[in-house]
Amino acid sequence: WIGRRASGSAARRTTELRSSRSSVSLTSYISELVNIEPNDIERANELESMGLFPLDALHITCAEKLSTDIFLTTDDSLIKKIQKLSKSIKAKAKNPIQWIEEDTDD
Repeated sequence: WIGRRASGSAARRTTELRSSRSSVSLTSYISELVNIEPNDIERANELESMGLFPLDALHITCAEKLSTDIFLTTDDSLIKKIQKLSKSIKAKAKNPIQWIEEDTDD
């Protein structure tokens, strides 16, 4: 797991996910930190020019850099942007609750 720590309402939304079947604290699974290098900033700037907010662009850059299987976010508008730009963005994004429910259906 790769992640970042959030504060306030963002922390409540992203680190503790509740559904009818599960409750997960995702920060306990974080096992890797990403070192940001100049080429990562360039990629984030490129993603920003495609319409992503700066921090979202940086997070996606990190996900791409580490070839993550899935980028989890509670930001549904970001998920839609990533899906729309799927030819330009290597990361796949899902809402964590949807991802958990799909995973438990298997």
